[in-house]
Amino acid sequence: LAKGNAKLTMKNIQLSSVDSGIFSQGAGNEILVEDCMLNVPNYYAVYQNGSAAASTITLRDSTITSAYDAGGYISNADRPGGLKQSLVMENCTVTAKTAVEVKHTNAVRRDCTLIGTGPLTALVNGSGNCTTGYAFAMTTNDATEKATGNATLTNCKLYREAEGAGEGV
Repeated sequence: LAKGNAKLTMKNIQLSSVDSGIFSQGAGNEILVEDCMLNVPNYYAVYQNGSAAASTITLRDSTITSAYDAGGYISNADRPGGLKQSLVMENCTVTAKTAVEVKHTNAVRRDCTLIGTGPLTALVNGSGNCTTGYAFAMTTNDATEKATGNATLTNCKLYREAEGAGEGV
């Protein structure tokens, strides 16, 4: 979804890709993924570029697997006026080095299992994800910027399954 105000609906789909799964970089995009299996080993399974806001991504009843740095990476800049991306996840399982990372995004997760599999790292990165090893990460673009957005997790299970790590985040 390179242009803004685009809509993508995927229902009951099995997507296996060696590159991007869902790649969105326009403003005002609406993405619905429902009852799907996404397997994307070499890039983000679900990606929203941070140069354009505000888009809405809804993931329901789906399984997302990636060997890349984040299974879902929803990025944004700290914009004047506070425009935020929106991520809603319901009854999903996400497995990746960091399951889900968001920047300046309102994120709601219900009944989800998030599994971080990478070695535990966090760094400052103005362009791209900043973590591995986390079930959920809320980050920002530089060391002087505060993270913004609201994160709500309800009835979720968070795991860190990197070598030597136990259950929990």
